[in-house]
Amino acid sequence: MNNQLESRISSREVAEMMETRHDVLLKKIDTINKDFTAHKIVVSKYWIESSYVDRSGKSNREFQITKKGCEFLAHKTTGTKGNLFTDKYMDKFEAMEKVLENPNGVIKQLTNQIASMNLELQEIKGMLNKRERQRLASKKHQLKIKPPLEKRLENITNEMINQILVNSLATGLLRVTDEGNVVDKEVLFNEANKLNISKHDIKIKLELLNKIIYKQVRINGKNMWCIVINR
Repeated sequence: MNNQLESRISSREVAEMMETRHDVLLKKIDTINKDFTAHKIVVSKYWIESSYVDRSGKSNREFQITKKGCEFLAHKTTGTKGNLFTDKYMDKFEAMEKVLENPNGVIKQLTNQIASMNLELQEIKGMLNKRERQRLASKKHQLKIKPPLEKRLENITNEMINQILVNSLATGLLRVTDEGNVVDKEVLFNEANKLNISKHDIKIKLELLNKIIYKQVRINGKNMWCIVINR
């Protein structure tokens, strides 16, 4: 019974193979079914009515079509379209039959493909991590970060940073620019101080992570040293 179910394909896929609209194919099958029913021909050897749910959540009609059903539709489709449809559905059912004949072999093949993809992803991840380590090393050298400062910076967690930035934006936002959100530096330093982090340490940590730019911004006609939180 499982084999029988698995050797059917959706009328939506068949419509694509036939290069026609799905609703047109449904009408065609409905017309054929009227003739079959009138002559007491069992339609299930060709197709069975089913349904699917689209992206909007609406239930729609479709047919699950057997290989014999595809052959029947191919005979009723002449010319180039009929030839191309025959080629496509035969390839489709041949692939399905191979799965049924040797499911373990197909599973093994898929497993090997997934393993290969995972290996490639790990290699890409390793390259990205290496580049990030190199960037951090360069930034540490540029900012002259040495022990024990390095140890203090390691103790500033991502959760702490997010809390400081969110609270600073909520109470100290001065302006939004193309570079990012300009906040009052004293507000940001005060938020850091609440977590026992010094002005110097939070500034260096955020610069190290490319989270901020420390620069002068013109506010109310005056140049002020502000923190620009990168977008």
